Amino acid sequence: MVVKASGTSHAKIILIGEHSVVYHQPAIALPLPAVRERVVITPTHDSQQRLMSRYFTGVRQVAPDTLQGINYLIDTLLTRFDLATQSFELVIESHLPAERGMGSSAATAVAIIRAVYGFAERSLNHAQLLEDANISERMIHGNPSGLDVATASADNPVWLVKGEQPAPMPFHLTGYLVIADTGVHGQTGEAVKKSGGTQKVRSATGKSSDSHTWQLNGCGTDGTYHQSAE
Repeated sequence: MVVKASGTSHAKIILIGEHSVVYHQPAIALPLPAVRERVVITPTHDSQQRLMSRYFTGVRQVAPDTLQGINYLIDTLLTRFDLATQSFELVIESHLPAERGMGSSAATAVAIIRAVYGFAERSLNHAQLLEDANISERMIHGNPSGLDVATASADNPVWLVKGEQPAPMPFHLTGYLVIADTGVHGQTGEAVKKSGGTQKVRSATGKSSDSHTWQLNGCGTDGTYHQSAE
C-alpha cells in the first residue's frame, strides 16, 4: 500500500569551518528555513517512475548523470521497501540556488527521504534520516562531513565535528545576517581537495600552512577561544 506523500527541507549556510569540517575540524552551520524545498510523490498506474524538477522532467531512469546521486538514493529506498516496480510521479520544488554553498543536494535528499518514507507508510527517526541522506551525498561529494544533511533537517544552528553526532547550538542574538549571492557557481569538490591539502601539510609538519583557519576553528562550544599548543 502506498499513499501520496510529501517531504520538506531547507537551505543552510556554514558560519565557520566550511570545507575544513571534512577533515574533522569543528564547524557551525545555520539552517535557513525561509529557503525551502518540497518533494511530493504521488502513486500512478502507468508503470513509469517520473521525475519532475527544474533540471529534468521525464522518466527518472533516463535522467542525466547530474541526478545520479538522487536516483541512487531513490533506488535504495524503493528496494528497501519492496517498491522497486511501483509507478509514481515525484515532483521536486526547490527555492535553493544550486552550487552556492547552501546545501541544495543535501536538502533534496532530506526532502526525498521524508517523502518516500511517507509514501511507503514507514516511520522515520532522525538518525535514519541522516544515514540515508549520506547515500546520495557520498556519491555526489565523495567525502561529505554530514554537516549539510544535519543542518538541512535541523531547526536550530548545528555544531558538528565529523564522525560525531551533530549538536544543536541555539543562538540568542539580535541583529541581521546578510547573505548575498554573487552569481558565481561554487565548486565544493575542488574546495574540499584544497582544504585537504592544507590539512596534509599540517599533519606532515606539525603546523598548518594556513594557521588562521585552524585557529579560528579552535573556538569552543562555550563561545570562548581555546589556543592550541603548538
